Amino acid sequence: MTAEPVIQEIWRLLQARREEMREHRRWLHQHAEISFQETETSRYIYEFYKKRNMPVKRQAHGNGMWVTIGGKNPGKHVALRADFDALPIQEETGLSFACTTGAMHACGHDAHTAYLMILAGCLWDTRERWNGTVRILHQPAEEMRRAERGQ
Repeated sequence: MTAEPVIQEIWRLLQARREEMREHRRWLHQHAEISFQETETSRYIYEFYKKRNMPVKRQAHGNGMWVTIGGKNPGKHVALRADFDALPIQEETGLSFACTTGAMHACGHDAHTAYLMILAGCLWDTRERWNGTVRILHQPAEEMRRAERGQ
């Protein structure tokens, strides 16, 4: 099995879901939550996968989760990660989907998460056409850990 036709199919699916990706990004942007408080964001991501009957698993304690997508046959394993916490910054962009909670996705986590959600859906839809395993990881509280390290 050559990878190129599958990659082209995934690319085509990504292009077709561009508006859906934009909608998810805007929802995530508008509902930004800071580290360790990402309950609505976590619920939103989890429901995305459950509605598609994808095997999503929640972290035992906290807001993180993962989805494991197995291809047609065994093969290499790869993990793709996006973090979804926001920074404690009051947004003043004037965007129609600006966050008003005192938090802001100023580092792009909203976009990273939306991209990964849509990519995961495309991988799920094509899983009978590729080999291996892809683990999708959604990480909460990344910004707080960075701040705690003094970075």
